[in-house]
Amino acid sequence: MKEVKDKYLQLSDEDLMDLYQKGDFNAFHTIYTRHSGRVLAYFKKKVSLDTAQDLLQESFEKLHRSRDKYSSQYPFLPWIFTISRNTLMDYYKKSESKLINATNSSGDLIDNLVAPTLESSSLPDLTNALSSLPLAQKRAIELRYMNEWSFSQIAVELETTEENIRQLISRGIKKLKLSLNKKGDFNE
Repeated sequence: MKEVKDKYLQLSDEDLMDLYQKGDFNAFHTIYTRHSGRVLAYFKKKVSLDTAQDLLQESFEKLHRSRDKYSSQYPFLPWIFTISRNTLMDYYKKSESKLINATNSSGDLIDNLVAPTLESSSLPDLTNALSSLPLAQKRAIELRYMNEWSFSQIAVELETTEENIRQLISRGIKKLKLSLNKKGDFNE
């Protein structure tokens, strides 16, 4: 068995994908072992660890479903990272949709402060406004309104107090509103 594993470890990614396309699941296992750490590290720079782990699995599921579309004449690594980037973009799109839905349906703070602004803003403007926030504010808002986490859950995730989380979210929402108002998307 060790000889079989050693054989796979010596193969290039492209050769492993060729074997995987022919039904060799040991080749997939080698690819996963070889690259899952890199893909996870990429996601961890962008989202929480739990979300990163989910996106990692989703990326390799997409690789599995689209394995027949891969051509070994192209390098494998850019291909898996293209799949990963697209998975991340899909996650962001779903999250933005949840944020917009949260502004339309919840009776929370965001309704009172930002809902009119968000409803009249375009999605690209909202995305730009969110990305312009300091990382802690952006993460707190995402976790609260996109993932529907409680203040205490967010405090644990961001390693701070609930009071600080409330301040981060409040300040972030004010910055969002100001940013979207400056774009002329919302007139009071």
